[in-house]
Amino acid sequence: MTLSEYAKATLYCLVFDAPVAQTVVYIQAGTKVAAIRKAVDAIMCLYNVSLGEISLTDVATYREMVARGSSDFESFRVFETSWGADTPDEWVRNPLMLSNDRSLLGAWAALMLDLANEQVELSLKRLS
Repeated sequence: MTLSEYAKATLYCLVFDAPVAQTVVYIQAGTKVAAIRKAVDAIMCLYNVSLGEISLTDVATYREMVARGSSDFESFRVFETSWGADTPDEWVRNPLMLSNDRSLLGAWAALMLDLANEQVELSLKRLS
């Protein structure tokens, strides 16, 4: 699934290490500053914490995520978290999607289906 032009132009990924470690937020905003403000406000509301209890460790635009990713599917690159031998080693788990963009949610669902299929294939190979 390909992300919409709207998603490509407005998507940001933010990683928080507090109040909950490795909280990944996908959000649509016009600027990086607006994305940070919206995501921080959401985290404060969801976890009932103050600004001083939040630790933001990374902010990336769609273009930045695609540039550092390596998946064959460009839309999946936004969900990569670590790489080895030019392939994704880890994927985002349990992200907070603060978006109603169908293409983003569809890409996430397609990735989860792809990963589930890989696990089924590995399990079947072990049984053989």
